Amino acid sequence: MNMRQNKTVTVFGDSISKGVLYDGAKKKYSLRKNHGYAILNEHGFTVQNYAKMGATVNKGFEIMQSRLKSSEKSDIMILEFGGNDCDFLWSDIAKDPYAKHLPKTSTSDLEATYSKMIALAREKAEKIYIMNLLPLDADKYFEFISKFGSPENILKWLGDKYILYRFNEWYSHIVEGIAAKHNIELIDSRSEFLFRHDFKDLFCDDGIHPSEKGYKILDNKLIQILK
Repeated sequence: MNMRQNKTVTVFGDSISKGVLYDGAKKKYSLRKNHGYAILNEHGFTVQNYAKMGATVNKGFEIMQSRLKSSEKSDIMILEFGGNDCDFLWSDIAKDPYAKHLPKTSTSDLEATYSKMIALAREKAEKIYIMNLLPLDADKYFEFISKFGSPENILKWLGDKYILYRFNEWYSHIVEGIAAKHNIELIDSRSEFLFRHDFKDLFCDDGIHPSEKGYKILDNKLIQILK
């Protein structure tokens, strides 16, 4: 494969970009062997990965401001946020399903902060990509969040567990709109998962982190885009 050589790639994102796996039997997180887009190293790219597990777009912007103080520029910068932003404090919901509960980041804050990130990225990179949200497996994710308290109360607040997927899709559409508004090329990782008949095999036991099989699909998408 004829890849561009000697290019630097800087990544800001959450646990998806970090390469986190979850083992439900062990109730343990780990990093995959080729974590953090290390696959790109095999194709002539040098990767600086500042992804952080649990990062929202606001935390990501803080990390960007801290890490990009020098005048050194990257050839490529990848931004990947939104999955944690559309999440909720499930323990609070489990305690009181009748209270008002908001996502960790509002849609307006997501757009405003992402716009600031893009402005900073343009000062520090020749080319910028934004990745949309990977889908989630609502069945697996509901089982995972049920450990935070009463599953009955959580489901009562949700209405139906598949709204978990719809929240995720809503925020992905917003991220796609941000990319279009700022004329940033989109890495459409989501579509690579949606048409698969083995969809459930592409996720770990928590329903949100890709399995090794899922990560390989993401690897191939990155190579396809960056080659």
